[in-house]
Amino acid sequence: MCALYAFLRVTDDLADSPGEVEAKRVALKQWRDDLRGALVGRYRHPCHAALHHTVARFGIPAGYLEAVIDGVEMDLGPVDYANFAALYRYCYHVASAVGLACIHIWGYRDVRARTLAEHAGVALQLTNILRDLPEDAERGRFYLPAEDRKRFGCERECLRRGPVNPAFRDLMRFEAQRARRYYESAEGLTQFLAPAGRAVFEIILRTYRGLLDELERRDYDVFSARVSLSRRRKLGLVLRALPARWGYRAVGSTQYPGQGEGQEFPSSLATAYRLPPTTVLIVGGGLAGLSAAAALAPRGYRVALLESRNRLGGRAGSFTDAATGQVIDACQHVSMGCCTRFARFSRTVGIDHFLAPQPALYFMTPDRQVSRFGADTLPAPLHLARSFAGAHFLSRGDKVRIVWGLTCLMRMPPCADPPFCDWLLAHGQTRRTIDRFWGLVLVSALNESVDRVGLRYARKVFRDGFVADRRGFEVQVPTVPLGRLYGAELSGWLARHGVDVRLNEAATAFEVADGRVTGVRLRSGAVATADYYVSALPFDRLFDLLPDEVTRREAYFAELRNLNVTPIASVHLWFDRPVTDLPHAVLVDCVGQWVFNRGEVRPGEYYLQVVISAARGLRGLGGDEIQRRIVEEMRQLFPGAADATLLRGRVVTEHAATFSAVPGVDRWRPAQESPLANLFVAGDWTATGWPATMEGAVRSGELAAQALYRRAVAAPGLRTGQPLR
Repeated sequence: MCALYAFLRVTDDLADSPGEVEAKRVALKQWRDDLRGALVGRYRHPCHAALHHTVARFGIPAGYLEAVIDGVEMDLGPVDYANFAALYRYCYHVASAVGLACIHIWGYRDVRARTLAEHAGVALQLTNILRDLPEDAERGRFYLPAEDRKRFGCERECLRRGPVNPAFRDLMRFEAQRARRYYESAEGLTQFLAPAGRAVFEIILRTYRGLLDELERRDYDVFSARVSLSRRRKLGLVLRALPARWGYRAVGSTQYPGQGEGQEFPSSLATAYRLPPTTVLIVGGGLAGLSAAAALAPRGYRVALLESRNRLGGRAGSFTDAATGQVIDACQHVSMGCCTRFARFSRTVGIDHFLAPQPALYFMTPDRQVSRFGADTLPAPLHLARSFAGAHFLSRGDKVRIVWGLTCLMRMPPCADPPFCDWLLAHGQTRRTIDRFWGLVLVSALNESVDRVGLRYARKVFRDGFVADRRGFEVQVPTVPLGRLYGAELSGWLARHGVDVRLNEAATAFEVADGRVTGVRLRSGAVATADYYVSALPFDRLFDLLPDEVTRREAYFAELRNLNVTPIASVHLWFDRPVTDLPHAVLVDCVGQWVFNRGEVRPGEYYLQVVISAARGLRGLGGDEIQRRIVEEMRQLFPGAADATLLRGRVVTEHAATFSAVPGVDRWRPAQESPLANLFVAGDWTATGWPATMEGAVRSGELAAQALYRRAVAAPGLRTGQPLR
């Protein structure tokens, strides 16, 4: 540790010493060359011999040390990061790389430790950035992302001298919560460290987390005095961390990730990283396949991912309009506060900053009246009571009936799945309450009409979205096209974790022999092979790619024929002026269900996207007629649209958008572990306990990864050792 510290100290001093920036760059370049020489026995600094011995003894990748030099070079000259992805890269270089080097010295027994060490470094550096905000700003270093400052209305000058006003506090609170998410992830590192490193890491983590606590206690005032901890508190943190030396947690500490309830992977992987990497081929680059890759790659698996399109994201994607060159989402995809695994996936791969939470929902009727639904200070399930009481589109009698219906629904067993519409009528609901409340919510959430869905997933929507948690109802809307959401940051994360992404590579068949997959035949005629395979394809596509004898013999695959699909349509409209100030609207008694206001996308062009879920009723209508009806509806709803000129429009229909959540559908949804020994299946249509959503897709990928891990550990003889080709 002393040798590593000496190297880090010299690196920092070269960057922070007085002098011209160009001279510092030259000095750091020479220091990098000296490092490379030292690692082959050419020593030019007193620390070099010890550093060489340390790197060789503990197997520290030299790339971590060079990453630190890259990081301090990033601090030369003015700093102003545009977004969190850029800030994350900085945190990785100046902090995570140090942590990754440290765990090699301390010793660790699981490849998962690397990801957790990376997250720990990000958490610590974010805390430093928040604490040292004014000092850094004086040096021209504005680390907090410009997009966050703009979102909360804070100019760069605010970071230099304040004031500590509500906008500044909101910005700081947002960044502090981001840091806390990385602390929560990093907590699990201790369980994977050798005893010598546990207490040291716990002391570091507790100290910096204590600084974040103190920062929040001061209401984010970083200008009046430097945030620090008292000696007494530091001593307490040390004493509380000592039990970790022997593998214990202090009273009141959080449970380690991977232990107890919610366990993702068994915690005993002590020898897994000593084996040759197991190869996994994932077919399909939608959310399910991406989730499986994100679960497997950091845990020592060598992953390749095939995608037939020229982009990642699957159905949640964009295309380029040939007429204008504009990137258009096929259909607006949103998440909700209750979608915890999608949120975790987004944080992991670094795309969460592209998702904007909507703290309120706006319900609109054809007479242009609007009701705002937002949580007040009451706890769940009463947090929406005041908004519900003020809903203009429901009468008092409607509201009494609905409250009674919700009460009865929450008492139903979670697995009960009779036809939901029949159940509603049997529990005092009328056609009006069904159309204006139950159906209004469910058509959007399940992409199916209320008279076709089963009770199980209807209950889940209302319980998870509106009853169980105060923030479960909050919609999260991407601020960029979906092609951008699943673009550079995601691709970069996959590349850093060794995932071989192959776009425009379509699979044409799974080759099967002796009860296992032997390869995937590609459109090019080549055959890709691996130890294990994950299909993240739509169910009908998987069915077509498997040999006929397999689908006939195995009920697991044959029952996929029972799954039905339901369409969704989106109407894209560009007007010559703004037509509404609302960010979105949930439409009551209208053809469309949702309107999303995308704002001015090009000078003089204002973009609305209207979503029509469960769009069977549009079959037989041409795109021109669908567009005409929606434009007429927009002009009726929004006064601004009445006089606006429609510049252009486009209708996009996905005929097989989701599976239909009919009563008893779960009996046809397969588990992720298939009857073929080395094939696993992911997709929102598999058995996840969720309807067809982005959350369901992410969960399916994680479940497929867990099933693969269990089978790999239980039956190591299935390994073929074949490299991916």
